[in-house]
Amino acid sequence: ALETPQLQLQDFGFFPAALKDNSLTDSPATDAVANDTTIQQGTAQGAAPEPQPIPALLAQLREYSPAFPIDVSIRIDGFSGDSSKLDNLQLKISGRDQRYTLQQFSASYNQALAEIRGIIDLNPTPPALSLSAQATALPLGAILRDVGITANVTGALTILGGATAMAETTEALVSSMNGNVALA
Repeated sequence: ALETPQLQLQDFGFFPAALKDNSLTDSPATDAVANDTTIQQGTAQGAAPEPQPIPALLAQLREYSPAFPIDVSIRIDGFSGDSSKLDNLQLKISGRDQRYTLQQFSASYNQALAEIRGIIDLNPTPPALSLSAQATALPLGAILRDVGITANVTGALTILGGATAMAETTEALVSSMNGNVALA
């Protein structure tokens, strides 16, 4: 199996300082962040923990977004392991004034191409998110084999989809999501 280092969003400063406390970095706090709920923080005398609200990711992005324009590109020409083979991976993000464009996020897997593009606008209240995705001729047999499923499957799958949402919290973002998906 291919082992990779893990990078968490709090490593980039997107979550409150309470999460950086060693006692709060295990999975319950991470799960709480993912669900926009609360974390428990004890007092000095060991009293019952008090729930602390966790700011939503988009609100934190708004608060910590840089005041200068950004233009970041990453290109990886391929990597492989026992259960994976990615021909290439490309990422390009640009933005200014709290408006960011995911100009390219593409991966080529077994000669099939998957792409995602989108916009995040943090200026309106609530912030707006729009994404579109396309994956062409995904080899079903190779994908199942790479995830460890033994099956006699052949053929290719093409996916096309898009989604928009406006919300302050992750829960509201999911519930306000509107979009479509087409499979062939």
